Amino acid sequence: MSKTLHDYYKNFAKEYNGTCKKKKTAPGIGGMNSWRIFTINIPYRNGEIEFIISEASRMKIHYNFNVDLKLEFLLYHEDWMDKIGKLLGLKEYEIGIKAFDEKFIIKGSKKEFVSKILDEQIIKFLMQSDLLSDFKLETYTDTSKLEINALIKDTDLEKMGQTQEFMKKVVDNIYDFYDRNNR
Repeated sequence: MSKTLHDYYKNFAKEYNGTCKKKKTAPGIGGMNSWRIFTINIPYRNGEIEFIISEASRMKIHYNFNVDLKLEFLLYHEDWMDKIGKLLGLKEYEIGIKAFDEKFIIKGSKKEFVSKILDEQIIKFLMQSDLLSDFKLETYTDTSKLEINALIKDTDLEKMGQTQEFMKKVVDNIYDFYDRNNR
């Protein structure tokens, strides 16, 4: 018997002591356009790393902080419109590594926070990988949410594992910064 995509995701979740759920969306007009959505939750620190894999959109990876960090962050690939924007005064943070600064636009609530998140290991991963279209940390009423939009094939469990490790490192860096500045 051959393995299904759901079987692969269940095994991935099990490897990291997590869970996997599958649901099917309601059909569209005339009963067409229904698709599957898989959710993989992997426990980490005070929360869970959540993979949302839909047949209709990019993979999303979330981590919800149970506290309002009062910090925000956005990183995405720079394109030609951003280059024009920079000439016209687009505000962004640069980390002082030319190749990185030319590849990404970085915005955030505090430059010190941005520089603490983007440590050597994170920078190396981002420079060597094209797995992420963008990632951000947003503040909500009582919580903060880290989200990555990933460019990973739904069957590439190795890259999902690498992205999970990347996410853990970013979460650790955020907690470290928050804890040091809120004692």
